[in-house]
Amino acid sequence: MNKSVTIVLIEDDASFSRAVDAGLAKYSEYTFSSASTLSEALRLLSDINSGHGPVGTVVVLLDLNLPDSNGLSTFTKLKEHCAGVPIIILSGRDDEKLALQAIELGAQDYLVKGDITSRDLARSITYAMERSKLLADREDFVATLTHDLKGPLFGANRILTLVVDGKFGPIHDNQKELLSKLQLSNVRLLEMIANLLEVYRFEKNPGSLELSKVRLLEIARACVDDLVPLADEKSIELTLDADPACSFLVNAEAFSISRVIRNLLDNAIKYTPRHGKVSLRMINVNGTVTVEISDTGPGVTEADQPFLFRRFFRGTSGLRYSRSTGLGLYLCKQIMQIHAGSVSYHSNQNGGSIFTLEIPSAETKKQDTTDN
Repeated sequence: MNKSVTIVLIEDDASFSRAVDAGLAKYSEYTFSSASTLSEALRLLSDINSGHGPVGTVVVLLDLNLPDSNGLSTFTKLKEHCAGVPIIILSGRDDEKLALQAIELGAQDYLVKGDITSRDLARSITYAMERSKLLADREDFVATLTHDLKGPLFGANRILTLVVDGKFGPIHDNQKELLSKLQLSNVRLLEMIANLLEVYRFEKNPGSLELSKVRLLEIARACVDDLVPLADEKSIELTLDADPACSFLVNAEAFSISRVIRNLLDNAIKYTPRHGKVSLRMINVNGTVTVEISDTGPGVTEADQPFLFRRFFRGTSGLRYSRSTGLGLYLCKQIMQIHAGSVSYHSNQNGGSIFTLEIPSAETKKQDTTDN
């Protein structure tokens, strides 16, 4: 039988690596490769991807604790560099919480080293490949469908705009009101499609963003200025609090990071009642730029908080985030991870929500800015 599956074991324990190699040797369809560090593994996978290594499907067996990387960050670093490759974690820790976190981050399986046989491992590899292919097929279908829907919807939106503006003749006020509602629904649908396409792009190729040094304060100020009219419609006070003497320089892709800030501000305005307040605060402390977006809205229930950034999570029925695709916050998380940053949520003590973005500063000399 032709060998069509390349098993890449990333493990610094030489004896365990030999045991895995021997255990899988009976399966003739497998080609075995190994690396003892994450950096070595990334080079090996890069060679395979470029056609200089074994040909065929690739499955990674990963030990989380390596000489140059530890814990779940080992998995996230690897996943960022080999999107679409199924990864099975082999760990010496029988830790259910860690296993659930790994699966949530995208691992295909979590196996405890002392409890597995070669048959168990082969079965896990087979299932991982099947699941990975099914997910890839589903994502390709969704991406194709949303892309094909985008064109006709844009066309319909342009026609609706012309009709509402009276370009085809006068229309009555009640007709204009109904057409405006239809136009708004169309715009929301286009936003959902844009989110689906963005999620597909980041998951399919997380390294597609070209990062450069940008001034985060300028990006945030532009987002706030753009959303002032939306806040004014509800008499919401929208403010920006940051030291103008600090540039808040970061390595980022301006459009994507702007999308994150704009999405969080838009959510805050959307769910804050009339005459409320939404504020954006930015500081630079210990080489990390922190952006806090707070509001005086209803907040998020304690039960929903652990799931806020999950894919397609829309919240408890009738409460916040229930009328959406559930992709906005997930997309924010994906974008921040690509920027080596993070996004988190906590409740405001005075009511409402606070979303916090953290991203490494690109200042040559770290400049701390605080309220003092």
